[in-house]
Amino acid sequence: MDKRIWTGLSAFALLACGQDGPGTERTIEVTCTPEQDAPYADGTAFLGVHANPSNNDMVACETGLGFVEQWHVLDGMGLTQPNTFSPDGETLYVTSTNPDPDGCRLWALDALSGDVLWCQSYPSSVSQGAVEVDEEGRLFFTADADLYSLTPDGETRWAVHFEDVNGEEDAPWGVHFTPDGH
Repeated sequence: MDKRIWTGLSAFALLACGQDGPGTERTIEVTCTPEQDAPYADGTAFLGVHANPSNNDMVACETGLGFVEQWHVLDGMGLTQPNTFSPDGETLYVTSTNPDPDGCRLWALDALSGDVLWCQSYPSSVSQGAVEVDEEGRLFFTADADLYSLTPDGETRWAVHFEDVNGEEDAPWGVHFTPDGH
């Protein structure tokens, strides 16, 4: 990913830069190549609350001293969960809130430019969980009482509905792979 480091806290692309003084910048080599087991593609960590398949919040990286914002998108949308990358690192997947009841809440963004590649409307609960992506680039996420899987292009592969338990609604909040890929 040439000298870029990605953060899972919001939909920003960042370039590590050092500041020599007002108006001057110098690029600093940034290394962040976590070793991940499937389904997390090697070198493309799920950078967020649960930073690796062991869910222990650890990503060993050397980072820059400061960052310069390269792009910003999704103004007016709330991002409460970490973003996730495609296995090749070129696409960023984000769930968000949206004040428009029929508006997009699942986004595929170009990681270099921030351009919206596609977006889809799902119930507002989709923003309570992040998108998981397997080695083939297939997406997995929850919304209300449903678990969805999409193709990398946003086409629905399948959806599973979770029935109420003992007459009580019990919808999942997100999905995570186990360390062995299940």
